[in-house]
Amino acid sequence: KYLHAPEGIVHVRYPTAGRRTNRRLEAQPFHLRSGIPWEEFMLAVNSNMTNAEAYRDLLKRDYGYRLNTGVDTEIMMHLLDLIKHELYNEQGKKRPSFEDVLERFAQCVDGDYSIVYMDGEGDLHAFCDPLGMRPLHYAENENMFAVASESSALARPSFFRPEEVKAVQPGHVVSYHRGAVSEKRFAISSSLEHCVQDTARCHFEFVYFMKRASSFAGISTHLFRKRLGYYLGRSEPLREHIAVHPDDYLVVPVPKTARPAALEMARILKIDYAEGMEKEEESGRTFIEDDGKRRDLIEDKYMYVT
Repeated sequence: KYLHAPEGIVHVRYPTAGRRTNRRLEAQPFHLRSGIPWEEFMLAVNSNMTNAEAYRDLLKRDYGYRLNTGVDTEIMMHLLDLIKHELYNEQGKKRPSFEDVLERFAQCVDGDYSIVYMDGEGDLHAFCDPLGMRPLHYAENENMFAVASESSALARPSFFRPEEVKAVQPGHVVSYHRGAVSEKRFAISSSLEHCVQDTARCHFEFVYFMKRASSFAGISTHLFRKRLGYYLGRSEPLREHIAVHPDDYLVVPVPKTARPAALEMARILKIDYAEGMEKEEESGRTFIEDDGKRRDLIEDKYMYVT
């Protein structure tokens, strides 16, 4: 209720790539200020840039950029800024199109990304890597235009109907300019020499990150997890012994996103399902912590249900 503006970007994800230094500085969106509106922008990123350290060194050594955090979001921000200025000079001091900027950006970045970008003129862009590794969705109706990583954030009675929610396609950018929505392709996966397929979805999004009400690449997260449980049950090495002694076994989901898989596995094996562990809700995610801290944090994270 304290924010009043026609457009904005918010983000609740903390970084999982790079060297975590200062949580306050790492909070997204990142903002690059400029006195020229089209050069100023903010961005929110869901990414894992595997060549971030190489570009960190290049930006500092060859171009004099000052980096204040250890995360790849800041590197992507400065890389976009650098590319815009390079194209501006190459094209005879003319403002480059955003698609030209993204085409070169895709050639530089090794890794996955879904990004929401808003410049100082109010233009909003949502784009993802050429392989479409991370989910990114948008929707439009007579009341609003919105972008979110997960489809379930948009497909709600108070926001949009499910049929109004669309996925940003791999290597595409969806732009919102003065009330008009457009979509253009800026890169294809075959332009990347190491790629052997057109798309590649992050399986961890299906297994853990996404809410089960979401879909990704036309696949229901809930049904995906349920299908995993089916295959786990069918491939269980102790299946014959379980069939003889079913009372000796339980299927316990950890974490809670494993519930659809655990329920289906229990059904296939004809054994009981039980909630055997409870997570401390304020514990946060532990898989991104250093190896030395992870075990201690996990021991404090879960409680046994007896």
